[in-house]
Amino acid sequence: MSTREQEGGSSAGLAGGVDRGISRVWSIGIALVGCVLIEAALVFNARRTGDWLMPLTGPFVWAVAMLLLHFLCAFPKSRASTRGWQLAIRIGFWLAVALALAVRACHDGTPRAMFERLVLHPMPASVRDFQWRGGVGIDGFYVIRFAAAPDDVRHVIAVRHLVPSTNLLSAEEINRRTSEQCAWLHLSFTNLAAPVVYVSPQDYREQLVTDGAHELVYLSR
Repeated sequence: MSTREQEGGSSAGLAGGVDRGISRVWSIGIALVGCVLIEAALVFNARRTGDWLMPLTGPFVWAVAMLLLHFLCAFPKSRASTRGWQLAIRIGFWLAVALALAVRACHDGTPRAMFERLVLHPMPASVRDFQWRGGVGIDGFYVIRFAAAPDDVRHVIAVRHLVPSTNLLSAEEINRRTSEQCAWLHLSFTNLAAPVVYVSPQDYREQLVTDGAHELVYLSR
């Protein structure tokens, strides 16, 4: 075996264990495309869940994925396989990781998942017309709108330890302020009849506004 063949057969890198079956250029190129796909999946997750810190974890995910692929391609059977099989391993690996992240984003961004994450777990059966806008994570901000049975609305208030606000405002003023919050985040708003405001003693930013019948809720933070 020539010196060039020996070097080609023994070289390996984090881009996926470069060996005699596939050139370094192909391996690095596939890894770069894979990193782009992973970052796109993380951005998709952020758009679905409002967790805009998720795309920042991209470099960590890339590093872990490259390390796993390196060990995967280091098995003797992989080194002895054909060039086409080596390409299939790398392409399939990166596609599988990106697809798994995208599927997880679809699941985590459903109305039920977001309600249980932001409001109450498990979601009461009477909840309907759930909408939300904003961001979560460190120092998150959001406005949530949903309708539910009065007993379930009162349960949400009790679980979140909310108390009636002592700041006396007219119904018109409450509706105006709530509508401005919704408009800022492009969330639909419906005027509340005899609105009632609840606040959190622990978090001054959290506020729940509901109608007098406790059926329509706007929860903001």
